[in-house]
Amino acid sequence: VALTSRSIIGNEARMAARRYFRRNQHEYAPRARSASSLLPSNTNLRSPTMEDATNLQSLLDTGSVVTGSPDELSKYNIDWKREYHGRSRILIRPKSTEEVSRVLSYCNRERIGVVPQAGNTGLVGGSVPIDDEIIVSVESMNTIHDFDETSGILTCEAGCVLQDLHAYAEERNHLIPIDLGAKGTCMIGGNVSTNAGGQYYYRFGSLHANVLGLEVALADGTCLDLCSTNRKDNTGYDMKHLFIGAEGTLGIITKINLSCPRLPSSRNAAFLALDTFDAVRRTLTMAKDELGECLAAFEFMDRAILELVGKQHRIPVSVDGGSELYPFYLLVETQGSNGGHDSEKMATFLERTMESGDVVV
Repeated sequence: VALTSRSIIGNEARMAARRYFRRNQHEYAPRARSASSLLPSNTNLRSPTMEDATNLQSLLDTGSVVTGSPDELSKYNIDWKREYHGRSRILIRPKSTEEVSRVLSYCNRERIGVVPQAGNTGLVGGSVPIDDEIIVSVESMNTIHDFDETSGILTCEAGCVLQDLHAYAEERNHLIPIDLGAKGTCMIGGNVSTNAGGQYYYRFGSLHANVLGLEVALADGTCLDLCSTNRKDNTGYDMKHLFIGAEGTLGIITKINLSCPRLPSSRNAAFLALDTFDAVRRTLTMAKDELGECLAAFEFMDRAILELVGKQHRIPVSVDGGSELYPFYLLVETQGSNGGHDSEKMATFLERTMESGDVVV
């Protein structure tokens, strides 16, 4: 498994190593879920030392470099599912784009591996080290710089927690166009870097459709100012899209310009049970026809998912009120500006789906 020799080790390479390890994990039983033994000898990367930590601290604000054992840095070394364990002994928490640039420039020059990290809420292990690479966390970069209430454009740093952005936008009668179960911990920089979807993907599209501009530090420390608050710009290459969904392989996102829709004045939601997947497909078509511009979310869940959730929470819809679950479920949500109109559309939709026999409850 070949890893890039640049200072940022790409998530693709990390996951390739882990896929190889899964296929051959019987050979590595004493160290299950660690891919460090797969690092090839010709990566041209070296392990960081405490001298490197001292040198990096001299480039940064006081307290930006944290050192310790892998266990002491377990919050950053272990993924959310506690499936992958890194062995990094150096954590860096820069406070500005300029500091990120200095860190990457130094690590690139010294051939030291770097792992960018935001909220570390991912489920595939892409945000934790393979071995002892330096972790660069954006958690200290959490400033909201500006919000234009006329255009609805938010400018913030990559370390802002998604839930904090939601609260900030709602106070100004707007909403953030991405909503996730991990919003209390995940950070907008990680959301953009992974092109996270969320439950309102159907209404607002991906982050490619909502991010207007970015500021990025490349692997060699070069800073790219791709920030823009211009909604319509058809001049030349749109470079920011290279970094949305790139998972930190091309650079570390440090600042985001995000388009925020107005907060809806009416919302309706329905939780539906269905017997067949064909019925799910027909219900989606009917939702598009009946709900139209109001349709905000159409989330699909099968029985296996609900059984897992049922271990922690009571499922409100079951067969004859018992413990048996239906094969498929849908969560349908509408958002709009006219409560009476929107409620009527939802009622018509539910009536039609029940009459068709596709929705059983």
